[in-house]
Amino acid sequence: MNITKIVSCVAFLALIGTTCVFVKRSNFFSDEMFYAGSLEATRVIVSSRLPSQIINFKVKAGDRLKTGDIIAELDNSELKIAWKRVNNKYERSVTLNKKGSLSNADLEAVQAEKDDIELKLKWCAIKAPIDGVILAKYKEFGEWVTQGTGLVLMADTKRLKAFFYVEYDKLAFLKIGQLVKCRLPEIPGKTFTGTISVISSESEFTPKNVQTRNERIRLVYKIQVNVENDDVETLKPGMTLETLFESIE
Repeated sequence: MNITKIVSCVAFLALIGTTCVFVKRSNFFSDEMFYAGSLEATRVIVSSRLPSQIINFKVKAGDRLKTGDIIAELDNSELKIAWKRVNNKYERSVTLNKKGSLSNADLEAVQAEKDDIELKLKWCAIKAPIDGVILAKYKEFGEWVTQGTGLVLMADTKRLKAFFYVEYDKLAFLKIGQLVKCRLPEIPGKTFTGTISVISSESEFTPKNVQTRNERIRLVYKIQVNVENDDVETLKPGMTLETLFESIE
C-alpha cells in the first residue's frame, strides 16, 4: 500500500470519528433542551368526623384503594340506640300529624333529628375519598379518636403533578389549559399527556437541586403540569418527567 492510500484511509477514518462525535454531541445537546420536572401526588389526610373508638381498621400502608372503599369503622352502638328512640318518635309524629294533632313544623324538627343520627351512622364507616394509595396510618385498632383526628394519609396517584422551571422568554408560548407531551427518560418512546394548570406570575431562582451553579442563579418561572396517570404502576411520585412544552394539537 503506497503512502497516498494510507493517508486517504487515515483521513477517512478521522472523518468517520468526527461525524460520530458530532452526532453524539448533537443528541446530547438536544436532550438538554428538555425541561425536567419532579412528579408529586396530592396528599389527603382522611379524618374521623365523630368521637368514637376504632372497632375495625381494614387497611395498611401500601394498600391501593378505590373511592368509597372502607378504611375503618367506628363504634356506633350508642348511635344505634339513639336512632331507635328517634325513629319511634318520628313514626308517632307522622301519625299525629296526619290526625292534625302535630304541626308540620314539629314533624320537620323530628325528621331533622332522625336525619342527623342517620348521617352520623354513615360517618362511622370511614371511606376513601379518592382513588389512591395509603402512605401512612396514624391510628390503630382499638384506639379512641376525636372529631378531626387523622386516621390515614393517602396519595392520589391517578392525578399527578409535575413542576418545571422555565425562562422568561418561554412564557409567551405557554398558556393555562395547554396540552403538552411529556416523557420518562427511562422508557424511550412512551409519552404522557399533561395539562398546564399553573403559571407563576413571579420569577424565582432555580431550585438548589439543579446540578450546576450557573443554572441555580438563573431567574425562572414555575410551571405546574397536571398529568392523568392511567397506568399507576408506571408513573410514581418522585420520578422525573421531561417535556419540550410543545403543544399537542
